Amino acid sequence: MKTLRVGIIGSGNMGRRHARAYAYHARAELVACCDIVPCAAQSLAEEFDCTAETTFDAMLARDDIEAISICTIEPAHLDAVLKTAAAGKHILLEKPMAMNMDEALEMKHAVEDGGIKFMVAHLFRFDQRCAETKQVIASGKIGEVVSVDCRFHGTPHQQDRIKNSDLSIFVFRGCHGIDLMRWYTGSEVVRVYAESLDGQLRRGGYQSEDAVFCLMRFASGAVGSIEVNSHVPAGHPTAGQSSMTVIGTKGMVEQDLNTPWLTVSDGNGIVHSQGNQKDLWFREEIDAFVHHVLDDGPNIATSSDGIAALKISLAAAKSARTNQPVDVFT
Repeated sequence: MKTLRVGIIGSGNMGRRHARAYAYHARAELVACCDIVPCAAQSLAEEFDCTAETTFDAMLARDDIEAISICTIEPAHLDAVLKTAAAGKHILLEKPMAMNMDEALEMKHAVEDGGIKFMVAHLFRFDQRCAETKQVIASGKIGEVVSVDCRFHGTPHQQDRIKNSDLSIFVFRGCHGIDLMRWYTGSEVVRVYAESLDGQLRRGGYQSEDAVFCLMRFASGAVGSIEVNSHVPAGHPTAGQSSMTVIGTKGMVEQDLNTPWLTVSDGNGIVHSQGNQKDLWFREEIDAFVHHVLDDGPNIATSSDGIAALKISLAAAKSARTNQPVDVFT
């Protein structure tokens, strides 16, 4: 049985989640990890029985590694992708894909020119409830999608990953909802308008808004709305959670990630189904990546998907700054 031998750059929380998922996979082997904080890499290596390399270049130089999970902070994504592509290794890149569109397009060209298999880790596609929502919509059960509403709630502390960058909270967290909306509707966003709340995060040293509220129009005619809010009190049960409602001409689907349930209403009754736990999302994601690389299986979240989510997120952040609608895909 062929095995995908991988390395991880970025040994923090997200790197650990990738490592745990690789450890469960029968056709993957975690060979090495690295981090700019050596003790973080050493800790991950000890937990998952792999080698802690002292530098990323040393890890890329290894002939026994075929693919890399890039789990660094976002400002380091571009350099990591370009180096990995130049080394001829396949890539699973954490979202959001890049800090700006120029970086994202440079990544896309690099992996395409190098023949690199490249997947963006849009994790929510691997939540069983989200996958089932996609299937329900595709089946026609709720008719044509007319609106999608999404909320992401968190505390200021949960935004620590972006504290030392100028990344908007909407780009950081809102890209999840935007990716799902594109996936569900099968349509691109043509225009966005956003408003924001500001002050709390900036007083804490961040370069981001506290909350962004965005409306968007899809080419299909559907309307979407996303709220990304960091004002949830610490310890509140909804902190870090999200919800989504998809309304169609014949019914609706409701996802509340505070619970394990998905609710489908189609005029003939209400059906509830149970989703998978978050650790299983990562296992499904890693399985899709391994299948894509080893078996030439489908790429569940392509560079084009990552670029589209980034472009829409950046447009919403711009709209919030300028108080003007912004055209996206026209």
